[in-house]
Amino acid sequence: MSVCSIIGCGIRKTPNQSSLTIHRIPRNECIKKKWLEAIGMENIKPNAKYIYICSLHFDDKCFNKTLDVTRLRDDAVPFKFVRVS
Repeated sequence: MSVCSIIGCGIRKTPNQSSLTIHRIPRNECIKKKWLEAIGMENIKPNAKYIYICSLHFDDKCFNKTLDVTRLRDDAVPFKFVRVS
């Protein structure tokens, strides 16, 4: 099961959280770079093998919702997190 890789979050998707989604960092290098710049490596758990970001770190307008399917838009970039100094 995927867990959000943002320090201080660690959200896991459970059956009673139907509106929560978890997204793996994009493989496209250009989009991946945008995500990592927006997040900041200091905000990612250092032992994470794969980086996952939960929907709590995105604005609602970053999603396409159709019936029971929720998809992240191609141009979506996470931005809701507390910076670690």
